[in-house]
Amino acid sequence: MYGDADSEVEMAYYFWVLRSGDETILVDTGFDPAAGARQGRTLVCPPVDALRRMCDAAPMDAPMAGRVAVAGLVTALAVASTASASSGPGRYLSWDAGRRVAHLTLLAGLGTGNNGFNFDGYGRGELLVRVPVGWRVIVDCENRGGGRHSCAVVRGALAVTPAFAGAATPQPLVGLSPGAKASFSFVASRVGTFRLASLVAGQEQARMYAVLDVTHGGLPAITARRGP
Repeated sequence: MYGDADSEVEMAYYFWVLRSGDETILVDTGFDPAAGARQGRTLVCPPVDALRRMCDAAPMDAPMAGRVAVAGLVTALAVASTASASSGPGRYLSWDAGRRVAHLTLLAGLGTGNNGFNFDGYGRGELLVRVPVGWRVIVDCENRGGGRHSCAVVRGALAVTPAFAGAATPQPLVGLSPGAKASFSFVASRVGTFRLASLVAGQEQARMYAVLDVTHGGLPAITARRGP
């Protein structure tokens, strides 16, 4: 690399202490012996022992115990947060059984799933929504993508007429502009399997749809599955 011959490189992990008045914050404790062994790394001094030695050499005040900032952990938490955001669709559906009302959020073009042709990050029929027959469904549709998208409930592939009265955003063939929002509601008046789709030209062909099952009974539900 950079014209130099390959050679061994020594890598060391350090941690620091930040002091401000009466507060002390420990920054980055590195990895523990078990993690080092798994990675084939030699650990000269375990972090806990190093901290103990440091405290013996220069005693620190009690507040430090509650303030440990681990740089690696910050990255891990950021990754975990991203994973959590896409780990399940449950947050997009709520309901009131007493009123028999389900509330569904559809974020069109959320992220890169199915090349951006998705709802809530899921395309190709991966998102499955179930509601009992006779319930009212309120849909909040928001365009998170870079082009126009719409939200509509239709009977099946390439259908452009809403399957229930009022079951589409305004001008569904034109779509909402990026960042725009619209809501609609409908009564799921008959049992069957339908599509939640964007009716903008070419987008159903790009498999931008979810599945809506209107069931004989039970409670609303939303799940995700592997698409074709």
